[in-house]
Amino acid sequence: MTRTPTMAAVIQNAIAAKLRTVRVMVPAEVVAYDAATCQISAQPWILEAYNDEEGDRVAERLPVIPHVPVVFPGSGGVRVRFPIGVGDTVMLVMSSQSLDLWLARGGEVDPEEDRRGALVDAVAIPGLLSFADAGDASPMIEFTTDGKINAGGSQALALKSDVDALRTAFNLHTHAYIPGPGSGTVPTLPPVAAAAATGTTILKGG
Repeated sequence: MTRTPTMAAVIQNAIAAKLRTVRVMVPAEVVAYDAATCQISAQPWILEAYNDEEGDRVAERLPVIPHVPVVFPGSGGVRVRFPIGVGDTVMLVMSSQSLDLWLARGGEVDPEEDRRGALVDAVAIPGLLSFADAGDASPMIEFTTDGKINAGGSQALALKSDVDALRTAFNLHTHAYIPGPGSGTVPTLPPVAAAAATGTTILKGG
């Protein structure tokens, strides 16, 4: 005998079915990376689980998500960028609205698509690790409260005071001009101030 579901069960099932299509966050594996455009293709790590018509639990792999923009920290014209490798884990965060037109144009846009929390509207934030991978031995750069920058998590790579002292010493140094025979006094050239550092600094931990 087939039992007629209650109104409450019908509503709960409808809500559950809708919630399965709305994503918030999921860890994923990088399967491809385009460094020129800072986009990845990502395979979600967590399977999609549901009960089939017989009531049996089924867990299926979600599809690979292409063209996911990577979020690197930065602002005010300065950005920190680091390598992304195939096999790395990222945190995928799904936008509450379609990102297609905003990614293409920037600024204020009408999304023209009313989907919410869709996998195709994910952005990737690198750095997420499972507890099983928390002891990852990859080179690490660490900023400490006493003004040190550690490479590899052990040796101090640089102290701000050391950099300042080096610049001061450079600004104060002089070069003596050694003339040829019979040319008279030996003038001293004035010091040349060191310019502020510009360009790209690459830190390598060991």
